[in-house]
Amino acid sequence: MKMILFTLTMPKDKIYEGLFPLNKPRGISSSQFLLDYVRSQNIPRDVKAGYAGTLDVLAEGLLVVAIGRKWTKGLSELSDSDKVYEAVLNLSGVTDSADLECPVSVIPNLTEPTFERVLQVLEKTMGEQTQMPPMYSAKSVDGERAYEAAREGRKLDLKPCKITVHQIELLDYDFPKMEIRVRCSKGTFIRTLAEDIGKQLTGGAYVERLVRTRVGDYEL
Repeated sequence: MKMILFTLTMPKDKIYEGLFPLNKPRGISSSQFLLDYVRSQNIPRDVKAGYAGTLDVLAEGLLVVAIGRKWTKGLSELSDSDKVYEAVLNLSGVTDSADLECPVSVIPNLTEPTFERVLQVLEKTMGEQTQMPPMYSAKSVDGERAYEAAREGRKLDLKPCKITVHQIELLDYDFPKMEIRVRCSKGTFIRTLAEDIGKQLTGGAYVERLVRTRVGDYEL
């Protein structure tokens, strides 16, 4: 049985409006999380609600929820702001989804990259760049989500996007795992970033854990 705990409770005789920084758990979609929150606060169905920036089902962390028409109007500006993520990468294998949604294929004949090499690759990964969204992503083409097509064995015609990686910090390195903190522009896929880093170090990588800790001025 799934249980989600919320710390904000709306009085039954009032409509709670505003922006609320909530902690989305792993294993639930952003839209389902929003629906569960709205229900738990007894918010009427005709009250507008939304969130800034989708988190994948296997991602967790900060989801800024807007309740009320006044607040949902500002969501696009908030969604356009920079984000901060913390991710655990595994350099020993690859998956079709670049995370643990798909089975892991182990990379043969692994050689442990030096600490200096890891720092060198991370430094090269920063800056403006073009990134291809993952097949297993919430990107849509003609109204269809890429991950829905991918789960059926189909590929949508995804287009590359321009992004900026402002900063990458190495938080921990214990081969084959490494933990990084990334400050990036909107539209950045950390899973794709992990794959790019892994290709330069061992031939590939996937994300074991992904946590969003900041959206604009809001922190987890």
